[in-house]
Amino acid sequence: MKTKFLATAAIITLAAGLKPLWAQYAFFTPKGSFAVEVSLENTDRLRLPIYRNAITSLIVTGDFAIGGTSANEGLSPFLFAVSLQKQELVTAFDLAEALPGQRTIQSGFGRVGEALYAGTLPDREGENGHLLKVLYKAGKFEVSDLGPAVEGEGIFALAADNGRRMLYGISHPSGKFFCYEISTGKLKVHGETALDGRAQGTLHEYSLEAADVLSRRLVVDKMGRVYGSRPVNALFRYDPATDKIATLPDELPEVWGRRALGRADCWAVAPDGTI
Repeated sequence: MKTKFLATAAIITLAAGLKPLWAQYAFFTPKGSFAVEVSLENTDRLRLPIYRNAITSLIVTGDFAIGGTSANEGLSPFLFAVSLQKQELVTAFDLAEALPGQRTIQSGFGRVGEALYAGTLPDREGENGHLLKVLYKAGKFEVSDLGPAVEGEGIFALAADNGRRMLYGISHPSGKFFCYEISTGKLKVHGETALDGRAQGTLHEYSLEAADVLSRRLVVDKMGRVYGSRPVNALFRYDPATDKIATLPDELPEVWGRRALGRADCWAVAPDGTI
């Protein structure tokens, strides 16, 4: 499995340099903005180790920014917590302590009650990624393994419906859509979003991999419907009321010659529910 990762710089910044740096910056605008260094090793502060520190999932809960990383082949990722009040990395948890054999936490986090949920991609192709339940209490991570979603595949994207207590996700590399009922552990997999023959042909034509085109994030609207993207350049919607998936008539915006690269990288929901 060849997966490419770009480090996410949101409120957290990864930096490197040849000279010693304090690396806790406070000169941003507007006033009150700041960045927190989580990786530079030439300091006595807590840091994430190199080759395991690409930030690929992030959520804010209370005073903490909770993140998940991706690692190089053969290495395990981290869960970490940054205190927004202290403006520093305060906790780092090696996922291998709870679940060995995983390389990335890049699904994003879903929140149901006090718990966060995420999915992993395995270190070896053909092995299982797992659903995780994550609690952060008293400066410590409590991680529960909820098992795989699709046998022999990882979890590429994840969203949660707090009201229905449901998790929804996209598997990798096939791109299947799954529903997970938290209270019972019941799992259902839908194949309508999976890479079909036409999409596979497009991947081959443009020398692309599944990770280049699968929906990186999902979003849930006020009615509990789930939206994501699927190859090629399409949008889909899952309706829990009917348990059906529909491909929407409107496609993603495209640039000439780059239609095959269309995918949803992120979603934002306005206070009025507009996505």
